[in-house]
Amino acid sequence: MKKRFFGRVDAQKARSTERGNVKGIGMQSVANEAAHALPGEDKAASDLDGAADRWASPELLSAARTWIAQRLAREGGRLVEAVHQAQVRPWGLVLRVEAAGETFWFKANGEGGALEPALMQWLDRWVPGRVPRTVAVDLERRWWLAADVGTTLSSRFGSSRVPHSSWREMLREYAALQRQLEGLVSRSSPPGIPSFRPTDATQQFAELLDDRGRLLVGDDRGLSSDEYRDLRRLVPVFGRWCEELDAGGVPLSIQHDDLSDANVCHDGRRYVVIDWADAHVGHPFGSLIFPLRTFREQHGIPAGHPDVQALADVYLETWSDLHDLLTLRRLQELALRVAVVGKALSWSRALHDLDRTGLNAYYASPEARWLRKLLHDGPFC
Repeated sequence: MKKRFFGRVDAQKARSTERGNVKGIGMQSVANEAAHALPGEDKAASDLDGAADRWASPELLSAARTWIAQRLAREGGRLVEAVHQAQVRPWGLVLRVEAAGETFWFKANGEGGALEPALMQWLDRWVPGRVPRTVAVDLERRWWLAADVGTTLSSRFGSSRVPHSSWREMLREYAALQRQLEGLVSRSSPPGIPSFRPTDATQQFAELLDDRGRLLVGDDRGLSSDEYRDLRRLVPVFGRWCEELDAGGVPLSIQHDDLSDANVCHDGRRYVVIDWADAHVGHPFGSLIFPLRTFREQHGIPAGHPDVQALADVYLETWSDLHDLLTLRRLQELALRVAVVGKALSWSRALHDLDRTGLNAYYASPEARWLRKLLHDGPFC
């Protein structure tokens, strides 16, 4: 799971602690924000082994603030009062913006997240209210500015577990969103969004395995030689999984691919899904990989616990017009296996333009970490 987007982290509390300093804040304050991080918010670029240094550039921050101010001035003449670093990662930067008593969010993506600004415009057009409202984009610079959509579930419940009822409601709404997008995806996919269809997934898996350098074969941070050999042998089996999944006939949709409680907000009326940088066109059931894992980890139960499948069944009910529950569960099992490779590819895109030579073990080869799950037969969620 890549926690890197914006959702309010107890924004009312955050704003109340900052009110004395909101007027006239300069970009030096943004550059130094890591030293004054808000409760529960993110690390500085300096904490990431230099992999995120480019996002701390004074030139970038100054240009971003100017762009934000110009766009919000056009959005009802709003005056920017404060800009704060919310998250920084090797693949991007998120700033929280206070303007005219409202909160907005700015995101700058690396090459691997180039799709997100255009995708968010597309989603805002077709499913307004289900994603953040786009205020402005700069497609060339891969920048996006959006309105606040409320508190994330992870922040809302803090150290407490997100209630089962909230997970159920969220998954029902998300499943309905995926079904709503089926027809649109079949006619015209969003611009630039990657494809991870079951019919193409085996080839993409094989191509990823061809890149031994990215998988750090023989390096302590990557795959061992034996693991690499076993994954190579698994390709035909993976192909059969994909064939069976495709034969199930569930229409393709947008698969968010990072649907954790940190990427879902509630605006008081409905659930709003944020951070779509990992999204692709693919089998919808792969979306369950993070909700089910987060749920079982929060509740301290194993992957095979009945409560985990019961939660998945709530999501699967949305496709009950296509198959009975047992068939849908089998397709879920296959989709989660295939989604492991999709997640490895998501990481590969996110880190595409980075030199990983000196990166720590977590960032050096996340692809290896995900592919290794296939060798141990799960848990895949």
